[in-house]
Amino acid sequence: MANSAANPQQHDSFNIRSSLNVLYLLLSGHATCLTVFLRRGFGVEALGINGVMAFTMILLYAAATQDAFVAIFFWAWLVALIAQRIETYRLVRRGRIEHSRYDGWPSVAMLLPFVKTEFAAKNVIEPAICLFGGALLCPVSEALGGFVLLGFFSLALKRGLENQVNRMRVQRLRDAEIEQRQLAEWFRGQRNNF
Repeated sequence: MANSAANPQQHDSFNIRSSLNVLYLLLSGHATCLTVFLRRGFGVEALGINGVMAFTMILLYAAATQDAFVAIFFWAWLVALIAQRIETYRLVRRGRIEHSRYDGWPSVAMLLPFVKTEFAAKNVIEPAICLFGGALLCPVSEALGGFVLLGFFSLALKRGLENQVNRMRVQRLRDAEIEQRQLAEWFRGQRNNF
């Protein structure tokens, strides 16, 4: 307690980090409500906690809206999730090696002839699919259409956070490389400006 009072920045930083982690968990959960339909080849742990979050979100949303289409969506999602888990299991048994948290290959977006990279598919096309798909569903079921449309934001924000984290990791690796090079130069006597 005294340490927190002596260093309020550390406490604030923890709160910011915790808030971002919770935000990322919620975004990942909602994104998983949709990615099981849009992607293939997930990592062995990619649908674990995200799947639990998605399961909970859909059930709570179905209970809150009392919309039959949301209930149908839940069952379709559950079947898609099980199919994705089976596919992942088969890929692993065939020897596929992938990061355990890999969130899948954007197979639906890659069907479009103008989409050439996974980056473009995940950062631009999949959110757009949710935006237009949700808009098309709204006349049938406003609740389901809104839920799918919200995927535009969850997919885009989730990818934005992941891209920023990766940029920071690369920056830290570059900084570490520079520091190690400088240390080696000091060790060899090629540099004397401590």
